[in-house]
Amino acid sequence: MRLVHHYLIESAQRYPDKIALICDKKPWSYTELVRRVYLLSAALVDVGLQKGDRALVLLSDKSEFLAACYAVMKGGGIAVPLPEGDALPSVEEIAHNCTPSILITSRRNLARFPLLRDKLGCKFLIVEDPNAADDSDSMGGYTRAMANMVLFGANKMSGAEDRGEPIGLVEDDGATLLFASGAAGKKKGVLLSHRNLVKATLNINGFVGIDSSIREFVGIPLTNSSGFGRTCCVHFVGGTMVVNNGLLNPIALIESVLKHQCDAISAMPSGLALFFGRLEALLQRIGPQIRFIELGSAFMPLDHKMRLLDIFPNARICMHYGLAEASRSTFLDFGKERRKLHTVGRALPSVSLRIIDDLGRRVGHLETGEVLLKGDHVAARYWDDVELDRQCYTSDGWFKTGDYGFVDEEGYLHLLGRKDEMINMVDLKISPVEVEERIHELYPDCEICVVGIPDPAGIVGEIPVLCYTAKNGITITPSDLSHGLASRLDRSKIPRVVYRVESIPRTEDEKIMRRELRRRIFIGSTQEMEEVH
Repeated sequence: MRLVHHYLIESAQRYPDKIALICDKKPWSYTELVRRVYLLSAALVDVGLQKGDRALVLLSDKSEFLAACYAVMKGGGIAVPLPEGDALPSVEEIAHNCTPSILITSRRNLARFPLLRDKLGCKFLIVEDPNAADDSDSMGGYTRAMANMVLFGANKMSGAEDRGEPIGLVEDDGATLLFASGAAGKKKGVLLSHRNLVKATLNINGFVGIDSSIREFVGIPLTNSSGFGRTCCVHFVGGTMVVNNGLLNPIALIESVLKHQCDAISAMPSGLALFFGRLEALLQRIGPQIRFIELGSAFMPLDHKMRLLDIFPNARICMHYGLAEASRSTFLDFGKERRKLHTVGRALPSVSLRIIDDLGRRVGHLETGEVLLKGDHVAARYWDDVELDRQCYTSDGWFKTGDYGFVDEEGYLHLLGRKDEMINMVDLKISPVEVEERIHELYPDCEICVVGIPDPAGIVGEIPVLCYTAKNGITITPSDLSHGLASRLDRSKIPRVVYRVESIPRTEDEKIMRRELRRRIFIGSTQEMEEVH
């Protein structure tokens, strides 16, 4: 199996003059992108990057970010993306956990995190902002400014040559290290190898069926597994990807898709949900030209899925289920599998999936339990966390996702929520996802979340509680829910308590942070929520 950067280089050999990347209207051909990767990789090796070293990547410009990630991999290192929106404590936690040898950043970003200079005992490769003055010399594109700092001019796009890669670099070596939200707010490091990334990419491209003609607008942050995964999908086949710097802007998305004649979009469900309502007409402007849509692994209401099918009549709309540890494990084709839109699809041929009960025994169809996955796309381990490895990996190589669900007779996976977030009412396990789906049918314009809290009466264990954002003056009361859900849910599953909140907290992957909502309820954070009687 080839390594991740091999596919980019091979695409450059096939399509040297083709546009590989357009960022904020600035195009880079495949030749230009690969030259940038060669230059950065050479600079990294010159300042000491060795096989297996971690390199933090904190760059606002997405062209430079992608070039840096590919360059780290080519140099034998492990790229550790840092979301630029992260707060300083989060950045410091990641940096402390992965012990980097190099931080690749810009002076602008370094100024936002001044303590990194003192707290990181590593080298700094400063990639200048695109509009900044050139502080580099002409000798290889970089110059040493301090004992631990190297400046790398952003305008150095020529003079690159392939220096090769470290001897012994193989597909099971680490390629990226992603830090995702874990238990009690602690971040967990997910180490993905070249094999993991390549296999996940081949899985996606095999299912969706894209080719070199694709021009895709990527609306997912490139610092998470879904966003970087889309980058690999497009570049592996020699297509063109379009991105805008900064956060997703609905107006800018439409303008970019029209200007660059994109025929594909990738986004998180919440990103497309921004259009539903008063902005839906904008989405309809690009509907006929879109051939492919891939949606990230997050909850999407059934009515949103149906609206996408109406807005994009010519598109193959695919949604995947996965985690950072096991990206793109199941797929669902909205158009071909309309009667299964309430599921997350079936496992791909190269993915093994099973359900186990609380005793670790495999269960049959329609029986609920924890979802386990196995395949070459699954991360082999966590970063420097033997205890988490023991908890999440079985002795025979299965990954325990922590998700609760069941598989029907046709092999479709139905997700019920996180195993540790199921609501335990006496002997009944209540799925918060099921309750949320029914409530969303009544209040489609409200953002909602259902969590379990201890029964104040101390009788039934836990009770379901609704937290919602008040939009358009809507107020939801327990009485409203009782009447509206009477024919949709068992009485025991209907929330007895309702909180109005300013916002629903989410992770960088758009997954709801139920523990955080529970914490706010427990501490009585009345500034952020109040009980509605």
